[in-house]
Amino acid sequence: MSSRSPYSGSKSILSIAIDIGTTYSGASYTFLVPGEVPRIFDVTGFKGQENRESNTKVPTVLFYSHSGELLACGAETKKFGPNKGIKTEWFKLDLRPPSLRIDTPPVNLPPGRTVTDVFGDFLKYMFNCVRDHILNTHVDGNKKWSSLKGTAHFVLSHPNGWGSHQQGTMRDAAIRGGLVPNTPAGRERIEFVTEGEASFHWCMDQGIAAAALKEGTNIVVADLGGGTVDVSSYIVSNVKPLRLQEQMTPECSVAGSITVTDRFVRATKERLLGTPFEDDDYMETLREEFDGETKCLFREKGESEVYIRIGGRRDNFEGENGITCKIEFGLLEVPRQDIVDAFEPSVAATVSAIRKHIAGRGAAVRAINYDILQFDS
Repeated sequence: MSSRSPYSGSKSILSIAIDIGTTYSGASYTFLVPGEVPRIFDVTGFKGQENRESNTKVPTVLFYSHSGELLACGAETKKFGPNKGIKTEWFKLDLRPPSLRIDTPPVNLPPGRTVTDVFGDFLKYMFNCVRDHILNTHVDGNKKWSSLKGTAHFVLSHPNGWGSHQQGTMRDAAIRGGLVPNTPAGRERIEFVTEGEASFHWCMDQGIAAAALKEGTNIVVADLGGGTVDVSSYIVSNVKPLRLQEQMTPECSVAGSITVTDRFVRATKERLLGTPFEDDDYMETLREEFDGETKCLFREKGESEVYIRIGGRRDNFEGENGITCKIEFGLLEVPRQDIVDAFEPSVAATVSAIRKHIAGRGAAVRAINYDILQFDS
């Protein structure tokens, strides 16, 4: 049974939450009807990945023509070959404050398009996915959509370390994407939530935090995302209605999943210099394999070598003249320590941020684990 209270407003509202992540994105929505308890619906069925068991997240990727025309978003970008246009990803990190330093490849933007334009394109894509989900899964979807789309409210999430400047850019992107009109009333329909606070609400909704909800309890929430690691701490000042007080300045570091992949690929490419496999096509295969399989399945204990696909079954190579490289049937032999080294800076940054928040609150701290042991790839 839901713990939510009935909506106390005077008119019905469609409220849409969109999380544009560095690597994956998702959306949910609810119909706020006076006197009714809200029910949250996750958007599923993203095109191009219907065969996935869980289809609530979609890759944050866009594909443009060489002239700058948007051709596809999300999983549907995979149907385009690398030479057919421009693949744009990781664009979210370009909105970061200058204080958040990062050492990853620059965003590949299409000609004549800014990061705000790209952000707006992807928001429009997500908005259309919400529309399709409502139309296809609700019996009265057409009626609901046509009557509420013009006044829909939006909640956009962002990392803890972002402020009013980044929120302003995201609001401009929402306007360019057609979510709201560029009017005072339209701008007011865009609200923001930090990823730390959103993570806590998720824990609440799933019942994970129930045992910690006692007056005076300190709570630490860690959100380990694709681009950033966000850590927040709160104290429960009141249980019913629930009131929280932020205890410390939220932590935000660019130490998420993509930084692990990028460190590994950079180090491996350096090791492969002087071989045919330093080519960009081989490196892209390695990146995709490491990002989608190796990194997700890697555990602390295991064999001393790990094998990662870098080419086809006909690709074989034995290093010589000082080059330490072995490839058999397209599989690159990688020392386990190389993968540990790729993880280490991100793990260290995460542990440091969590310990800082726990130490700052003294004893009696309960940690709510939201993907705390694995990075959201």
